[in-house]
Amino acid sequence: MTSIRAAAIGILLAQTATNTSQPQRVSMVRLLSTPEQYNKTHVLVIGYISIRGNEDKALFLHCDDLQNGNIGNSLRLDRSAELPAGTKNGSLVGVEGMFILDKNAVGRIWNPGWLSPIDRIEPWPLASRVACSR
Repeated sequence: MTSIRAAAIGILLAQTATNTSQPQRVSMVRLLSTPEQYNKTHVLVIGYISIRGNEDKALFLHCDDLQNGNIGNSLRLDRSAELPAGTKNGSLVGVEGMFILDKNAVGRIWNPGWLSPIDRIEPWPLASRVACSR
C-alpha cells in the first residue's frame, strides 16, 4: 500500500511541478504537526474522507484513524464542500482549499484546523486500490 501512495504522490508532483499557480502541496503529517506554518495558506492535501450525513466532513491521515475515530489525525472540511459523484466514506481523495488554523485546538486532541473554502475534492489516482473499508 505504501508503494501505491508513493506512486500517487509522484504523479501529483510531476503534474504540478511546472505550474507555480498551483496550491502548496502539503502532507497531512505537516499540517497536523506544524499547523501554524500553514494558516491561511492555499494547500493541496491527500487523505481519507469521512462523510457523516450532509454536514460533517473530515479528512483523516490514515484509514485506521478514520475507522477508530482518531480525530487528532484529521482536519475538518468546509460543510458546504461539494463531493464528486460516487464519493464514499473512506475514499482516498485530494482536497484543495484554504487551511485555517484553529488556535484553540493546537496542542489538544482535537484537529488543529479546517479547510475552507474548498476549491475541489477529487478521487486520488489509484484510490480504488487503497480505499478504506470496514
